[in-house]
Amino acid sequence: MSKHLLHAFATQEPERFAELLGTSKDVSSMLEILKVIPDGTECDVVARLTTEAAGRLLSGLADQVLVRWLESASLDAGRRMLSRINSDRSARLIQEISDRKKRRGLRSLAGFPPGSIGALVQTQIARIREDTPAPDIAENITRQGASLEGPILVERDDGTLRGVLDLARFVQNLETAATAGNFCITPRPVYPDSPASTLEDPDAWTGLSSLPVVDHGNRAIGYISRSVLEKAARTQNRDDPPLGSVVELSKRYWEVSAALIALIFGGRTER
Repeated sequence: MSKHLLHAFATQEPERFAELLGTSKDVSSMLEILKVIPDGTECDVVARLTTEAAGRLLSGLADQVLVRWLESASLDAGRRMLSRINSDRSARLIQEISDRKKRRGLRSLAGFPPGSIGALVQTQIARIREDTPAPDIAENITRQGASLEGPILVERDDGTLRGVLDLARFVQNLETAATAGNFCITPRPVYPDSPASTLEDPDAWTGLSSLPVVDHGNRAIGYISRSVLEKAARTQNRDDPPLGSVVELSKRYWEVSAALIALIFGGRTER
């Protein structure tokens, strides 16, 4: 397979790519394939391998290879790969990262125990201030380039979380004098050190498909999505009917949200 095709496959179908990569029993062959995919995607692919395949690969790689991957990966992908490594080696790898900000971020995220909300948190999130004028909201969000799977955070001047943007109310708004604070939903706080099982009740989601995760000073560190929670439960081979209901609701929610996002980033930006 050409380098171009490998690039496209790893970028567009990371789960399928990881599934096929994990069928190899030869660590050197797996590494040769990982060498030709785009920089920054290695951690994301490795994090999607089965436990057995990830263990086989990671145990056969030198620390300097993993440090190089961590330095070019997003915090989310790096944290997910580190969750496959024992705590002593994980701490050693983080210490070798040259970027102080990334080192600090990974050390914080990697410190949450398995089964906690913090172990599943995603960090690529859009943030807007509560006083952002309605005509500027769409451009502000687009400029940040964050994942639209997560909520759009509305924050106060001091950086604390006020809530999340209600897309439906925002799209329907006709008042140019309105601000982001006028379209705010306030979900209950979700803390990273809480067990992920506390979110398996559909009532915990208040109709949302993702929730902001905050520290105990009410400052957002990221978000947790229903899809990630469902994948974690499936990995642990749990049969949880309430969570299944959550996932089904999530699918329906995103059918609507996809249309709203198209309106926001299409029609509104053309005015």
